[in-house]
Amino acid sequence: EEVERNPALTLGSGAGVQSAQLLSDRGIQVLIAGNVGPKAARALEAAGIQTYRAKHRTVSENLEALEKGQLQQAPDPTVGSHFGSGRSRRS
Repeated sequence: EEVERNPALTLGSGAGVQSAQLLSDRGIQVLIAGNVGPKAARALEAAGIQTYRAKHRTVSENLEALEKGQLQQAPDPTVGSHFGSGRSRRS
């Protein structure tokens, strides 16, 4: 296992796309996340990264649920654009 700080975290616009690129560059195939915006969802799909909706509080619990087939795949955005910036709108 490896933990890495997301350098795109502080970006206002384009953070999701930059994060998707980082994951793709690292060869990540699966993402478990609480929310994914529209641009990030498109970038993740284009990179072939499967996205699952986080269901539990901890990483360990979510990984265990994924292994047991208990997480819901989230191929579509779970929030509108600009969700984390206070300017959220549903696309």
